[in-house]
Amino acid sequence: MKEELLFSKELDNIEHFARNFEGNNAIYVPKVYRALSNNHIICMEFIDGIKISDIEKLKAHQIDPVQIGNVGVDLYLKQILEYGFFHADPHPGNIFVMPNSGQICFIDFGMMGTIMPNDEEALGELLLNFMRKDTKKIIPILEKIAIKTEIPDYKKLEYDLYELIEDVSNTSIKSIKLEAVIEKFKNVLYQNKVTLPHYLYMLMRALVIIEGVGLKLDPNFNINTNLQPFMATISRKKFSIKRLLKKNWTRVQNINALIDTLPEDVNSIIHKIKDGKLTIIHDIKGLEELRHSLNKASNRLVVAIIIAALSIGSALLVIADMPPKVKGIPLLGAIGFTLSAILGFIVVISIFRNNKL
Repeated sequence: MKEELLFSKELDNIEHFARNFEGNNAIYVPKVYRALSNNHIICMEFIDGIKISDIEKLKAHQIDPVQIGNVGVDLYLKQILEYGFFHADPHPGNIFVMPNSGQICFIDFGMMGTIMPNDEEALGELLLNFMRKDTKKIIPILEKIAIKTEIPDYKKLEYDLYELIEDVSNTSIKSIKLEAVIEKFKNVLYQNKVTLPHYLYMLMRALVIIEGVGLKLDPNFNINTNLQPFMATISRKKFSIKRLLKKNWTRVQNINALIDTLPEDVNSIIHKIKDGKLTIIHDIKGLEELRHSLNKASNRLVVAIIIAALSIGSALLVIADMPPKVKGIPLLGAIGFTLSAILGFIVVISIFRNNKL
C-alpha cells in the first residue's frame, strides 16, 4: 500500500510504460508533469475517455465493443509476454477508450508487475508446454521460476498437471473459464509445495480481471484465441538464430568465468586441507527419527529385562517358600509377579498404540 501511494514511483511506472508502447497507435498513455509532481502529488493529463465497460457509450461513438475487447486484451498480453512490465489492476475503471481516436488508455499505474528477463522466457515456455500438454517439461520450468519448491512426489505433480490440462482440453473453447483454470492450477501448486513469486499471483489475478473485461464486451470472447499469435511468436523466438547465438555466447562467458576462477578455487581448497580447516558437513535425512526409534527400542528392551528378572526372582522366592506368606503364598514373590505383570501390560499397550506389532 505504501508503494502504491508513493506517487514518484507511479510517475516512473507511467514513463516506463510509455517507452514500451512508443510508436504503437492502438494505445494512448497519459502525459505526466514531473516538475509539478512529488512523492505526495502526481500531476498528469486529464483523460476524458469512455470507460471500456460502457458498451452503450462506445456504440454511440461508432466504436465496436468486440474489436475494442480484442485490441485491449492483445495490448495486455503484449505487456506480459513482450515487455515483462504489466498493469496489475486492469479493472474496467482503469481502462478507457478515447472517443475520437478509439485508442485504449490505461490509468492508475500505482500497482505494476515486473517480470525478470529470465522468468519472461520461462513464462513463455510454460505457456507453450501447457498448450502442448508436455507436463514433463512444465515441472523443470516451474522449479526454475519458483522461489521455493519442496515437491514430495514428482510423479504425483506430473499426474496432477496432466489431469488439469486434460480437463481444459476436454472442455469446449467457449466454456473454458480462465478463473477456474487458474484456481485449479494454484491448488495443484499448493498441494505439491511449489511457491511461485508474488508477481505471478498478481499476473494470475490480472488475467482473470482482463478476461472479465473481454467477456463484458463480447459474450463469445475466449482469451485462448488472443494467445495463439503470441505463442507462435514465442515459438519462433525460441529457435531463432539470434537467441541461439546469445544463449551460446552466455554459456561461453560462463565457462570462461569458471576457467578464470578455477585455479584460485583449487588453491583455496588445497590451503584449507593443509591447514586442517576443510570442513565437510553431513546432512543425513531421517537420522533423528532413527535415533528416536532406537531409544524407544532400547527402553523397551531394558523394561523387558527387568520384567524377566522380576519374574525369575519371584519364581525363586515362591519355590523357596520364603516367609512372610499370605494364604500360603510368599508375599515378596507375589509382589514381584504383580509388578512384572503390570510392566508387561504397559509394554504390550505401548506396542499396540504405535502399531509396531
